[in-house]
Amino acid sequence: MGAVNLPNRVNKPFLLYNPASGQQRKRRADIMARVAEMFRSAGMNPELCATTHAGSAVEQARAAAEGGFDTVIACGGDGTANEALNGIMSSSRRPALGVIPLGSGNLLATDLRLPHNPVAAARALLTYQPREIQPGLITSQSSSGPGKRYFIVAAGV
Repeated sequence: MGAVNLPNRVNKPFLLYNPASGQQRKRRADIMARVAEMFRSAGMNPELCATTHAGSAVEQARAAAEGGFDTVIACGGDGTANEALNGIMSSSRRPALGVIPLGSGNLLATDLRLPHNPVAAARALLTYQPREIQPGLITSQSSSGPGKRYFIVAAGV
């Protein structure tokens, strides 16, 4: 299966966010600008990337992993984090997965004891202690062939 490897420090973050989900969607652009500026002020060059449609975060996270980003930060809720995880797990490289809570439930962010304020959560990621996680894996068979999906917080069938 494989773990998500964690660098000792965020150096090259990829900020993946869904502009159309969550309770704060009207303020999303402002929040993301503040989060990106906080990373820049810490000497990093974050790349912001908006999802384009349901499921696009999987491919975007995979491309970020293959492109050399050391950390993919899912800025959203549990759905965005799950898609980012699946993108990372489909890559030959395994950057860290970070979370900035912008969704309605934010169970993963709560489990990780991250602040619910997005800027405070981003600040916490600057000094986080890396943790290795072993995501669960569900395999399935459908008329389109075999499938697999990784999960961290919960899975349903």
